[in-house]
Amino acid sequence: MASFGKQLFSCVLLVLLVGPSASASSGEAVIPPGQEDLLARLLGLRAELPGKCTFTNGEVQHTTVQVTYDCLGGAVVFRLVHPSKAPSGAIESTKFALIEESGTPPPGLATALVERLQKGESEFEWLWIGRDEEIATPRALVGLIAAAVLIAGALFWLLRRAARRRAS
Repeated sequence: MASFGKQLFSCVLLVLLVGPSASASSGEAVIPPGQEDLLARLLGLRAELPGKCTFTNGEVQHTTVQVTYDCLGGAVVFRLVHPSKAPSGAIESTKFALIEESGTPPPGLATALVERLQKGESEFEWLWIGRDEEIATPRALVGLIAAAVLIAGALFWLLRRAARRRAS
């Protein structure tokens, strides 16, 4: 009977180690349709920006936004992505990362843009695509189920053991 307990413990341990997780890394953060106006506002459309820069173009590209500013020193292009996709050197807020693509931004422009993003990012939600069903069954829930199975198996084993002792 001791082998039954070992087998049950091994099965539960396997479920805990290999079971689903709730990590977001298996999905891709995409920009949901209809967010263009919000993003343009957050990125400074019709706003006074440092260096006398003006928002001239913004293009949503599924997982990124490419935004162009006309500044005194020439055009400046930034890319906006989810923080999980940010390279080193990107300036991050809670929901966004701002990456310099081209041009030389005037002092304070990138900081001003991130501050604008921080003020309005609560209105924005990334859409996650490609996640498996793992979000519906997070690791904690799998752990609770595995613990319940382990306890039920242990009780079953103890009851069978007690019944055999009575029979002898």
